[in-house]
Amino acid sequence: MRLGHALGAFASVGAVLTLAAPAMAQTHVFTADADFDSGALNNVVHVPSNQLQLGPTPVSKTTLVWVDNYVPGWIVRIDSSTGKQTARFDSALQFINGQATGARPSKENCNWANAGNCPGRVAVDTNGDVWIVNRAFGAQGSLSKFSGNIGHCIDRNNNGVIDTSRDANNDGIVNPNDPAEYFGQNDECILTTIPVGAVGDCPRSVAVDKKGKIWVGTCCGGFKIYRFNPNEPVALEATIQMPSGSCMYSAASGGDYVFFSNRAAASTIRVNIDTLQVQNAPCGTETYGVVADPGGGWAWLGGYSQAYVRKANFTTNPPTCTSYAAPAMVTAVTLDLQGNVWASGYGNAQVYKYNPAGTLIGQYATGAANPHGLSVDFQGNIWSVHDGAPHLVKFSPAGANLGAFNIGSPAAGYDYTPYLYSDYTGVQIDRIAPYTRIGIWEGTYDGGANAIPWSNVTWNTEPQGAVPTETTLKVSARAADTLSELATAPYAPCQNGTPMVGIKGRYVQVKVDFQGPGYKTPVLADLAVHGPCGNLGETCCVKDPDCNDSKQCTLDQCPVPGGVCMHSPIPECCQLDPDCNDSNACTVDTCVSGTCQHAMQGGCCMANQDCDDGLPCTADLCSGLGGTCSNVAINGCCMNDLDCTKGNPCSDSKCPAPGGLCDIKYKAGCCQTDSDCTDTDLCTTDLCDTANNTCSNTQIVGCCNLDNQCYDGNECTTDTCSGPGGICQFVPKAKCCTPTDPEVGQPCDFPVSPNDHPPCAPGHL
Repeated sequence: MRLGHALGAFASVGAVLTLAAPAMAQTHVFTADADFDSGALNNVVHVPSNQLQLGPTPVSKTTLVWVDNYVPGWIVRIDSSTGKQTARFDSALQFINGQATGARPSKENCNWANAGNCPGRVAVDTNGDVWIVNRAFGAQGSLSKFSGNIGHCIDRNNNGVIDTSRDANNDGIVNPNDPAEYFGQNDECILTTIPVGAVGDCPRSVAVDKKGKIWVGTCCGGFKIYRFNPNEPVALEATIQMPSGSCMYSAASGGDYVFFSNRAAASTIRVNIDTLQVQNAPCGTETYGVVADPGGGWAWLGGYSQAYVRKANFTTNPPTCTSYAAPAMVTAVTLDLQGNVWASGYGNAQVYKYNPAGTLIGQYATGAANPHGLSVDFQGNIWSVHDGAPHLVKFSPAGANLGAFNIGSPAAGYDYTPYLYSDYTGVQIDRIAPYTRIGIWEGTYDGGANAIPWSNVTWNTEPQGAVPTETTLKVSARAADTLSELATAPYAPCQNGTPMVGIKGRYVQVKVDFQGPGYKTPVLADLAVHGPCGNLGETCCVKDPDCNDSKQCTLDQCPVPGGVCMHSPIPECCQLDPDCNDSNACTVDTCVSGTCQHAMQGGCCMANQDCDDGLPCTADLCSGLGGTCSNVAINGCCMNDLDCTKGNPCSDSKCPAPGGLCDIKYKAGCCQTDSDCTDTDLCTTDLCDTANNTCSNTQIVGCCNLDNQCYDGNECTTDTCSGPGGICQFVPKAKCCTPTDPEVGQPCDFPVSPNDHPPCAPGHL
């Protein structure tokens, strides 16, 4: 199980996604820095400007110096920006997963005969990981790998954390007696240890080539050069047998080659990393530390016991070796960031600075005896290792002594002396393999309309674009109508300029995968995404702005991506007042800011409905087109019952509904004046009781209207009324008898007729 968190300065380069804004163009081109920055950059950079290439290596972002305490068998990691110790590791694992590696036990002191792992040289790869050879004199030599990034470490005990050395109390010292700071054989950032050669072969030199392969040379026996594949499990790939007595003392990489100082043979060896061809440049006397020209044409070397700096030149045939005088014997050499050569003055406590032509241009005191190894960090400072002194000395590029930095600890009983000649910061490998191996760029463009059928993607139409051998640029695309859908849509691979199928949506996203070997990079100079139209215009459009006809009063629309433009008049759009004539005599028609305004003239009407005053009981009338209104009250119209009774206590009238006509009714027998009580009877006195609104009709004594009203009960009178409202008159009848007249049977004093009636019947003659 591997856990990720950077120890050094390495972090993948990323950006928050932004969108290239929609534009009038149907094709969108990414070519300038700002275009590329609108997308997401991961391990790619626009250096030089206006193009993309693989970014810097992880090691270039670190501030780490790796140095050994060779006697107890430790590797100490220093932060070059602070000079503080950040870790202390055993230089070899004796067992891995229970399997013996052949390495000696932890903290067994090196005795130069048969004990201790005796680490000697360091090589940093482009990932920031570190390779160390353990000389193990008289024992099994080995090669160990250490992680420079905690993300590369191995959680062997599966506890969910990486158990590794650290400065737990932040005092700048990693104490080997403190279990919180030193983990020994249980450190999970010691990645592997493998045996190299036979017992007693004493592997002494190590280098990483531009392809990441690991080279190891033996010195005490075997006389071999080995090439290892760095991928886990680390495996031997090739072996070169050197002449007996050869001693591959130090190693360095440059271009297509690895250089070895062959100390015993007093020469410099150059090996082609692919063909394994070996070339030799005799130098006359023994060679020691070595640093290579990044191009691989030559190497600079020190020479133990001689006061020289040597340059082995392999650009000539045969190769040559030139010596440049030094104030004292020189052991180690390095190249600073400007290409100057720095050399350790072993014995006079100085470091020397030479220009590329071999001229001595500076001498700087170390303040400590026996400067033995040199390396340059990524800030340009020089770090000097001192034999016999437990510290490093740091110099500025100009030679100022910036102080000594401790690689020991307060723990007693240990020899903290360092010893190495090599690239122990990673600067030299970064010079020949300056690019990360994998990078990605993603760019997104808003096409401005849904369902755009994107046609194709083109790239590297500009001359700066390049895809050298051993590198690749892979382009893919996806599209969707929303950003959320876009994020989950699958990418489809693209061929340069070849039509795409099924890449459809408002948003199109392109991804470019960069890949290279580390010493070359592909270059993306430009990339364009194309919509469905060859040329935008009236006959082909993608979005509405493509259809702009520059006419203010038309609605310009692209009905579908790849369709034909449509131009519809915009209602009420105008440029002048006459454009707004609505044929309505009652409006004042004006054009205001491109829009028609129709203001009604007060009191003007075109039809009766224009005169509506909101009152139901008026008849709203317009006198004619452009005329005036009149609002006439409707007779009998009511809104409520009160409108119908009008305060008359005798009215029982009702309003059927607001705006209706009154239903006129009166209460029977109700009056307000005497006249309301007239009953057409002339023989009554008609009066109104206004207090109660009731009538009284009182009969007038002696008054009559008809004769029959005058009957007096006397059969012998003629009863008559003198007229309507008159008086009764009673006139006796002649010769009339009544029962009160003479008794029956008595003779009448007048003739009786007819004869059959009883005599003197009432009322009869």
